[in-house]
Amino acid sequence: MGEVLDAQADGGRVLLAEDVRVQLAALEQMLLAAHPDYEIITAATVEQALGCIADEEPFDVVLTDMRMPHGEEGLAVVEAARKKDRLTEIVVLTAYGDLDNVYKALERGATQYIAKDMRDFEQALLAVVRKRVSQVRQQRSLEGWIEEYAGVLPELKSQLDRIEELNRSLATIRAQLEEMQGPLAEVLDRLSTMLAGVQNEIEQILGKLEPLIETLRRLIGDTGDG
Repeated sequence: MGEVLDAQADGGRVLLAEDVRVQLAALEQMLLAAHPDYEIITAATVEQALGCIADEEPFDVVLTDMRMPHGEEGLAVVEAARKKDRLTEIVVLTAYGDLDNVYKALERGATQYIAKDMRDFEQALLAVVRKRVSQVRQQRSLEGWIEEYAGVLPELKSQLDRIEELNRSLATIRAQLEEMQGPLAEVLDRLSTMLAGVQNEIEQILGKLEPLIETLRRLIGDTGDG
């Protein structure tokens, strides 16, 4: 499973929403220079950002300016991205120190905020994006792993039911042939022993998979709530 998670941690899909086109181009180039394997989608208006969120597959990270045209519409990007996908990490960019709007963004689903006028803004932004992309990619991979193995459980249980039914049939036949003590009874005994072994192995697999998957689901739930 670790190998799958590491592979999925590479790359990333990032939406960058910024109304100042010079800053938009600069941030895009900065991200691509640091992470050429990332897919960076840019939007210069709230409408473009909302369209990208609606039309594209879920993004791993959404970076959105807080002060887009028409007042607080950066919040609309936050709300749309969170509604689209619960795993997307949403980072609000602001140069205004407007804590009221920052709090609103956090309440509506943003993960964190970064002040554009902070020292080492670019380095801080790159570090945040790298960390958030890795977290989301690994969590998506983990959920895919859980779904894959959770889908195996019903089939295993079905096989176990069939084996138990076959064992009951063999027990009936064996009871009818108890007096024979011949080759047929010996064959049936061997077959019954073999099926019992298979049944035991399946039960052991179920015993390990079910609590593991339940634990992983709780961990994902805790991570999503956080």
